[in-house]
Amino acid sequence: MRKLILLSVFILSSSSTVAQVSGSATITSKIEVKDYKSFLEYNKRNTVSLSGDLGDIQLSSNAIIFPGNITKAFTRDEKGEKDEVEFLSMDGRQVGIFNLWDKSLKVLNTSGKEIRRVTLSHFPAGVQFAFSDKAIFAISPAFDGPGGFELFNSTGMFVKWVASEDVAGYTVSNTQKYFAVTTVGHYGYFFRLYDMNGEELWKQPIVDVGETQIKFSSDDRFAIVKIPIYWVKAKETDQHETVRKTNKLYVLDIENHKVISEEDYNN
Repeated sequence: MRKLILLSVFILSSSSTVAQVSGSATITSKIEVKDYKSFLEYNKRNTVSLSGDLGDIQLSSNAIIFPGNITKAFTRDEKGEKDEVEFLSMDGRQVGIFNLWDKSLKVLNTSGKEIRRVTLSHFPAGVQFAFSDKAIFAISPAFDGPGGFELFNSTGMFVKWVASEDVAGYTVSNTQKYFAVTTVGHYGYFFRLYDMNGEELWKQPIVDVGETQIKFSSDDRFAIVKIPIYWVKAKETDQHETVRKTNKLYVLDIENHKVISEEDYNN
């Protein structure tokens, strides 16, 4: 099984009004989302720039970098090994820090100030995380059992386990209405959409993925799934021989659970 790369994706913030039109959608400014190019135009039109915005938080190989080039070095144990896991919120404006010893998870804002701290009710099987104001998602690898994610509420209490095979990519949507993943497994390759209670809303087949990048539109009405590397059958008669391909992209109508386009991309 190929190694999967788990990615956090930055999401934009705003809102807009759309109406369904023949498998695509049109906003009041007459931008019809029908492919990748129009998705980018739609998102740009509905993105609000905040006054005085200093930028996103970043993670380097050994520190958290806050706007203004303020750094916080990763903590390490007496052997020099990291004892925490750091991960960014989907808009890049918060950073979560999970302590590998006491199961605590704290969230810092762009100023480096702690704005939230919870202790998980048990140690999760995986230590890749995504979070919203009301939920914490711990992504679990499939190496020792079925892959998927564990759902905790905002106070750190365990809610449920959701099996979905190997998770290749994941994100919380911009309005925090959805949690989306792409999965790889014996039953196929899928984009899966969940609500904040972990209930599956949509399962859409996609190509055989190696890694994925999921990005929602600013109002969560659309999403794209970028697949930099994927595989196709070398021959229809051979289920095992595959050919490596690059740069596949899906544009999705989230509200109506439809694929708007499947195309190649250059950037």
